[in-house]
Amino acid sequence: MTISNKQLKDMIAQEAAKIIAEKGIQQFGQAKFKAAENLNAMNYGCLPSNSDVEKKIVEYYQLFQADIDFDHIQSLRKIACDIMYMFNNYLIYLVGPVANGTASVSSAINFHIASEDESEIIQTLIENDLTHKPYDRKIKFNEKMIRRVNGIKTIYKNTDVELTVFNYKEIRHVPLSKIDNKPMKRIKINLLQEMINSV
Repeated sequence: MTISNKQLKDMIAQEAAKIIAEKGIQQFGQAKFKAAENLNAMNYGCLPSNSDVEKKIVEYYQLFQADIDFDHIQSLRKIACDIMYMFNNYLIYLVGPVANGTASVSSAINFHIASEDESEIIQTLIENDLTHKPYDRKIKFNEKMIRRVNGIKTIYKNTDVELTVFNYKEIRHVPLSKIDNKPMKRIKINLLQEMINSV
């Protein structure tokens, strides 16, 4: 039986979603190449989009790990609430897998936070007895504008937390997701609380 390119992409997306969910691989590109390798489809040029893989991750959780992963995501969202309360004097958004409901066991909790002075954020972490280390990340604001933005990593309740720091002008522009190239889903604390309490 001949498999169409569309069917093959769907199979690779499904396998990549399984790899991300079970192995904790966070890089979609890495998971797609591994999935294609597992299916002996490396030479077909049929890798699915990141968006297709993300949809398959949600389907995978619903089919195979609904209770476990839902509880885990709820737990991560509650931890995210703690962090957002810690920075309640800042404009802060929850973003990434925890916001989208696709977090795996190895997912960090990702935030966008507005500040003109990173040292203020570091001071808040120190006051709460949290360690910190810097990182930087390329952020795509639109098709023509990609900027390298600084961030601060910490660990809270045995969970990796990443705070990407924007200035007050930048934070007004929603970055594009690496997954589907659409504006990222950003959640304020009030909505996050509603999501937690609605269960």
